Amino acid sequence: MEAPLSKITRIEFTDGEAYMYVDSWTRRRSARFIPGLSSFVDEFEGGAGQELFAVSLLSLRRETEMIFHIKTNEVQGIVVRRAKKQVRSDFYERVGFFNTGLVDGGSWHLSILKKAPSEKILVV
Repeated sequence: MEAPLSKITRIEFTDGEAYMYVDSWTRRRSARFIPGLSSFVDEFEGGAGQELFAVSLLSLRRETEMIFHIKTNEVQGIVVRRAKKQVRSDFYERVGFFNTGLVDGGSWHLSILKKAPSEKILVV
């Protein structure tokens, strides 16, 4: 697949939920992270440093009509890491999903995720 690939600078586990950061300059959360591998959470919390990337797959625009007319933007995708025991550097394995709709990361994080350089990767 070919999609925008952003390096994740930090993952934070708080009260049973996980959040990811793609910007080391701000303290605002970029997106909610949903781990897809229980072993990943154990490895990560054990202090194993991993290079993680956000692959942006969907960019959604929502309009809600309540008292006010509200427009929101959201990016969804998968979180990957380089696959272990692979010779090629473009092999990645999925470790979870992300969704920007549940956090107050602001438009800065949306633009980082949507406008990151596209790379061709293989997800196993």
